[in-house]
Amino acid sequence: APAAQALTTDQLKDLLGKYYINDIPQAALDAETIEEVIQALGDPYTYYMTAEQYEQFTQSVNGETLVGVGITVQTAYDDGFLVLSILPNSPAKEAGLQAGDRIIAVDGGDMTATSDVRSTVTGKEGSTVTLTIRRSDGQVKEFPMQRRTVVVPIVTYDKQGSAGVIECISFGDSTGDTIEEALTKLEPEVSAWIMDLRSNPGGDSDAAAVS
Repeated sequence: APAAQALTTDQLKDLLGKYYINDIPQAALDAETIEEVIQALGDPYTYYMTAEQYEQFTQSVNGETLVGVGITVQTAYDDGFLVLSILPNSPAKEAGLQAGDRIIAVDGGDMTATSDVRSTVTGKEGSTVTLTIRRSDGQVKEFPMQRRTVVVPIVTYDKQGSAGVIECISFGDSTGDTIEEALTKLEPEVSAWIMDLRSNPGGDSDAAAVS
């Protein structure tokens, strides 16, 4: 079934039976709701998207323009939601968020493994949101920001010295064309290439831009 199509609990169990890589716990098979099935799996990389959430994910992967704070965040929960990268010219950049921060609360509400961090952080243009983050050194800080339209560039490139540097944060529809553009434009000027994939989750649903 398409990811954006609403599923019944039985249809979800059928899909898991066909495609899930691990053994399915009996508790998941006995569960009566989609939320209970996902929770019983105990797998942070398996979760259910509504049609709206799937659309947001597709936009983030393909580098669309979105309304929010401008971060790429891993949706697999691990003591918070890990910020993978900060988008340029974004509220998050201006507020001082850093890659490696973990979002532990939004507007005072604690984040958990069942939280949808994308829809929680995004919102209407001009509205405010406060992210509580934990730094790698253990410091906890609050960052109030005003949401606005931000561009999600999934591939950027530049010349640094004699090297061409290509940063790719997602594998989307425009990735190949932009990388080809970088190679063509910078090839005469560089003697080495650096492909930076540190903020790239693989274009899969374990990460998304919350912008």
